[in-house]
Parts: sequence; structure tokens; C-alpha cells
Amino acid sequence: MTRTITTETLPRLPIFEALASHNPKSTAIIHSESGDKFTYGGLLSDTAKLRSKLLEKAKVDDLQEQRIAFLVENGYNYVGALTPKNRQKDTIPPSAN
Repeated sequence: MTRTITTETLPRLPIFEALASHNPKSTAIIHSESGDKFTYGGLLSDTAKLRSKLLEKAKVDDLQEQRIAFLVENGYNYVGALTPKNRQKDTIPPSAN
């Protein structure tokens, strides 16, 4: 199952529309320790790629609100991993502590 990865593949939900309303080249996240900067366009693109990988690994077109787990360190990858899951109304993000 090969998917074309674009931000248009993301659901039309307020979180993605809010991210897309910003200038794609504007800084969305600054990593406090390294000073690395990540743009809104990059965040949306990375989120679309992760969503596509999740669906491909699950061999489905929709996760139908199934639970998923991810293990990433606190930082940009945490935000990127959490964002596609936010499309489900009952998601409660884990503590970042």
C-alpha cells in the first residue's frame, strides 16, 4: 500500500487548520537545549509522513480510533508523534515530565 505524502492527506480538523494558517516558513518550535528551529510547514509535512507510516504499518486506511503507543524523547519528535494522534477526539496526551 503506497501513499502519496502531502499535507492534504491530513484530516480537516481545527488543529491542522490552525497549523496550516501560519506561514509555512515561520518557526513553530525551538528546541530549548540545541536551539534547533522547526517550521510550521515542516511540522505539517512530518506529521503527514508519520500518519502515512502508521497507516501503512497497520495495513489500513483508517485506524478507527485504535490505540497506538510511541516512545520518543521530549522535543520535536514528541510533538510530531503526538500531532497525528490528536485527530481523535478522546486523546489525552501523556505527561511530558
